[in-house]
Amino acid sequence: MIRRPRLLAASAIATLALAGGVPIAAAKAGGHHKSVHRLVVKAAASYLGLSRKELRGQSHGTSLAQLATAQGKSVDGLRQAMYDAAKAKLDQRVAAGKLSAEKEQAKLVRIQAWIAKLVAKIRN
Repeated sequence: MIRRPRLLAASAIATLALAGGVPIAAAKAGGHHKSVHRLVVKAAASYLGLSRKELRGQSHGTSLAQLATAQGKSVDGLRQAMYDAAKAKLDQRVAAGKLSAEKEQAKLVRIQAWIAKLVAKIRN
């Protein structure tokens, strides 16, 4: 009898996963990641003097680094603008008590590496 409730719980979780139910923690984490991504892209567009739509249109077949150079902007300045936008968002979360300073630093290290890849990546 002890196994039966565990089996039911496991099948309920599997059913939710297969039916498209996403655990709340994963949804929140994904949502936060998307908001940081939007902020970083918005900062890149702003730095380059473009709207996000214009940035999307001009970035096909080129990298953000190449686009920055073509716009007469510094690649390091682009990276810094993107990093500063993400850091400002995380600083708000730290100030609100939703994130510890240690976790913020760990996230910033990952974000910095992600931004470097994003700037160098050529979009198709």
